[in-house]
Amino acid sequence: MVDYRKIFVHNRRWAKRKRTLHPGFFRRHFNKQKPDFLYIGCSDSRVSVEKLMGVDIGEVFVHRNIANIVSDDDENVKAVIQYAVEVLKVQHIVVAGHTGCGGIKASLEDCSKGAIDQWLQKVKKVYTKHQKRLEKIEDEATMLDEFSKLNVLEQCQNIAHLDCVKKSIANTGFPIIHPWMYDMSNGLLHDLDKNKK
Repeated sequence: MVDYRKIFVHNRRWAKRKRTLHPGFFRRHFNKQKPDFLYIGCSDSRVSVEKLMGVDIGEVFVHRNIANIVSDDDENVKAVIQYAVEVLKVQHIVVAGHTGCGGIKASLEDCSKGAIDQWLQKVKKVYTKHQKRLEKIEDEATMLDEFSKLNVLEQCQNIAHLDCVKKSIANTGFPIIHPWMYDMSNGLLHDLDKNKK
């Protein structure tokens, strides 16, 4: 069994080091948050947002769920996006998928998983939309990673159709929506927007 108490030991060391190296750090973060990014990613424990982006706490507003879904019937994600856009005034919204996504794979399996089945139907719709393209890919791992990429692009479109996002873009030009993939085999992030360099 894992001794959870070691987390508190680590936390005390980290907080002390932060206070020593950056006096006033916690006071500044307590007073307000002003992140430039909203990151919508998968709940997978192998994906650490701040570490892979190389940013510190307070720099990214984060929402995570299985397979990084943005669904019109999910009030939670819609509230997060609205808060990020209207209150925090984020300039960038990232939807980040990753290679080897268990949610993507599970959406294609026929066995019952209880409550997760309904959630995975949202992912399955993306597969159905792109089924002909995906069925042409013989290697399963390659197909699943392509499916994950298509899912990211689909979720970006869902964000672009939200009223709060359309209104903000019309008034300010922001947020910019970014489709990203994290390659767990090498730790690299990739921008799926072919129009950006």
